Amino acid sequence: MTVTIRLGFLSLSMAVLSTGCAAPQAAHVPTEVPPEAGPRREAARLQAAQREAETRLDELQADTAPDCPRACEIKEVICDLARRICAIADRHQGDPELHERCQDATRRCQRASQKVDTRCDCDPPGSPLP
Repeated sequence: MTVTIRLGFLSLSMAVLSTGCAAPQAAHVPTEVPPEAGPRREAARLQAAQREAETRLDELQADTAPDCPRACEIKEVICDLARRICAIADRHQGDPELHERCQDATRRCQRASQKVDTRCDCDPPGSPLP
């Protein structure tokens, strides 16, 4: 009887393993992380945040009467993220991927500025012109 129960348990365990319900195996983790992985990862994270902000701005701009204070705020976030991405690229000038991310982020800032500035006055009254 004990042998039958053990064999039954073993059969059940094998069935569970074969159906994919087993715990996932750990992915191979490299023992050394390339030095550029940190800055690239950070730039990618900032770029994803920039794209998300750009999507929010597009949704806001779709309204016939946009919320200009909010649009100006989002534009500033997009451009601040571009500055941060480019600062990373500046610290790692030999990295073409970071250079491309900076260029893309700068274009996104320029597009956001054009979109918002055509419909909203983001400068507070009395602020000096650049």
